[in-house]
Amino acid sequence: MRQFAYLAALSLACGWLMPATAADTLVMKRHPDSTHKYERTQKTEQTLTIGEGNIETSSSTFSLLNYTSSPVAADGSIQVTQKHEVLQSEINIVGMMFQFDSANPDEKPSSANMEPFAELLRVTYRTPVTMVFDAQGKIRTVSIPPEATANLNPNFADLFQPDTIKKSVAQLETFLPKTPVSVGDEWENTVEAPLGGGQTLTFQMKYQLTSLEEVKGRHLHKIAAKPLSVKYAMDPNSPSPLKITESTLQVESSEGEVLFDAERGMIVSEKSKMQITGPLKFSINGNAVDGKLFLNLSSQLVLQQ
Repeated sequence: MRQFAYLAALSLACGWLMPATAADTLVMKRHPDSTHKYERTQKTEQTLTIGEGNIETSSSTFSLLNYTSSPVAADGSIQVTQKHEVLQSEINIVGMMFQFDSANPDEKPSSANMEPFAELLRVTYRTPVTMVFDAQGKIRTVSIPPEATANLNPNFADLFQPDTIKKSVAQLETFLPKTPVSVGDEWENTVEAPLGGGQTLTFQMKYQLTSLEEVKGRHLHKIAAKPLSVKYAMDPNSPSPLKITESTLQVESSEGEVLFDAERGMIVSEKSKMQITGPLKFSINGNAVDGKLFLNLSSQLVLQQ
């Protein structure tokens, strides 16, 4: 909630000593026959008020992700496989806690109510995601082993649908501006974050190229990211017994930053924090109930190699 998102270096070294006047074209690039690793941390804190009661949940997750790219195929396409090397998570739901560690993925939670979350984490850890990008760098297909989600709770099954993953990857590819930009330029983009169970958060994001920096001998573009608005939606056919029929959410506070290596066409790091609040209307067994949401989200992504 993810969620959840993801510039060309000046060609002359002297360009870093003078104000940037020429606009840069910023694009993601594929690296055939290579492996890259990213370290990701994510935290959530949520209080969901339904009527007079509060439901408090929190989670923290650490993961190490491998991306392995194939050689270039005859048609110019490249296959990239994403696989978790490490996945560790702690989930707390109204006093029930479960800790998942990929070193012992089959350990059962003490409460049977936490088993759906345990299975979600097992599937996330064990399931490779294979993506094929065409010669222009656009994602063409996504595939996962068909048996991977056989025992997954229906509320989480849509997270592993190839179309859902493909849309999320495409968004990461297109957060960069569609036209050349200079330091100080701004652009906007829409990002949709699937939550499972037919639920989504949609953000209208504003980005700004704030500076050109040198980090560990590499010339990087620093991009500020700020959500302008957020909307919640739930599919009427969601398997969840608790339906959210109306919401008026807003981003109370936020901060976000991306460091992009334009020469390699890769995100070097990304970090974000945001607080989301607002009233909600629920339907429980056909009865309308008022509520509200308080949600803190934070994440950090760092390229390891």
